[in-house]
Amino acid sequence: MEREGLSAQSSEGRIVTREADAGMNKRTGELVKTTQTGIQTLGPDGEPITLWTGKLMQW
Repeated sequence: MEREGLSAQSSEGRIVTREADAGMNKRTGELVKTTQTGIQTLGPDGEPITLWTGKLMQW
């Protein structure tokens, strides 16, 4: 990490969860929900962002 100019930081207090839509049950038409985990951090512009699992990042 040092070679790349990076440093480690604790994720304590930065991990968050939310309920998200996972898709639609084709047989019943029911909306399927899932729990998604994310981490709160700073974006390349220094503004706070949350990076969610299973989601493409868009800046």
